Amino acid sequence: MMRKMIMVASVLLAIQLGLILVVNLSNRNVGAVIPNGPFLSFSVDAVTSMVLTDDKGEKTVLQKVDKGWILPERYSAPANQEKIVALLQKLANLKQGVVAATTEQGAERFEVVEKGFEHHVVLKGGAQVLADFYVGTSPAFRQVHARRKDAKQVVTLELSGYELESGIEKWLSPDLASVPTEELNRVEFKDFALKKEEKGWRLEDVGQGEKPLQEKLDDLATRVRTFTVEDLLEPTAFRRAMLKIPMC
Repeated sequence: MMRKMIMVASVLLAIQLGLILVVNLSNRNVGAVIPNGPFLSFSVDAVTSMVLTDDKGEKTVLQKVDKGWILPERYSAPANQEKIVALLQKLANLKQGVVAATTEQGAERFEVVEKGFEHHVVLKGGAQVLADFYVGTSPAFRQVHARRKDAKQVVTLELSGYELESGIEKWLSPDLASVPTEELNRVEFKDFALKKEEKGWRLEDVGQGEKPLQEKLDDLATRVRTFTVEDLLEPTAFRRAMLKIPMC
């Protein structure tokens, strides 16, 4: 009797060990491994274009030309050079984190497939694709699930989705409408004008007994010199928009 019990226990132990081995083998590439290797392989200097697409299909195209980065589909307006270079450097240095999935079903669940993603990024050097990957759900703060288009593994990355946002207002040069201080000498408004002098800005044609506040004048001149551009309109669309603005 004792011998039979020992045999049964031995068989159960063997089955248990076998199940543990199978589970470990099946999960070897899912959540248990931290490769810590590079997610992408490209040189920042080799990138000549970047295309960012969000989950709503909005696409932003950025292109590098002789004078720097531009938005070719928005009248070739200057783009935010520092922001673009900083993003490219971050992408080039990304390290793979935990492998979250290796199947098509897993990729769909983490929203890193062609038919369902949060962000799609394509980097090119001329006509050559240097990097092509999808970014999906976020497992933790400043982390995302991602998958290269040519890979099955879904990995975690130390990256935020907002860094890949599409939209012209996200990538326009902040200096697009700025005027260098040394070039601005006079600002004319509808009812008054400001003129720059050695001691600061002066209000022209000041009435007798009136004394403008110097700080307010300087602040107004600074605001005029540093307009923030949020979008660019086609000339016809601009005229239509202006016609809708009531005139005082």
